[in-house]
Amino acid sequence: MSFKIDYEKSQINAKEYLDRLSYLISTGCFTVQKVPVNSITDSTNLSELVMVRIPNKHEVSVINDLKTLSRLSTENKRLFYCTHLLGIKMRNLRSDCYTSEYTFGNAYDKYKNMILNFALMRESLIAYL
Repeated sequence: MSFKIDYEKSQINAKEYLDRLSYLISTGCFTVQKVPVNSITDSTNLSELVMVRIPNKHEVSVINDLKTLSRLSTENKRLFYCTHLLGIKMRNLRSDCYTSEYTFGNAYDKYKNMILNFALMRESLIAYL
């Protein structure tokens, strides 16, 4: 018997999870260090860019999730940093948008790829058919 992954449902699960993570970070209990996006490399640990300002019950899970996200590729880390930590809208990350210093070409496709990669890294987010 073989299991097949439902990639669409896994992406939805990961998106909801990352939105919740972004919400927890934006509540004021955490501060995000602003750095130039090109300074984020393969060796960058995203948990070092988020500082706990007010201790809370979610801080350990947020830091662990950021450590997991640090295993993504450089471009995926940069995209996550811009969208979920800085809160930049996806429409402002397209290559034809000149209002933002951060551009990712076809940002929507790259964002879907980043979401799916995160889902596959977290076993609890994988949905099966």
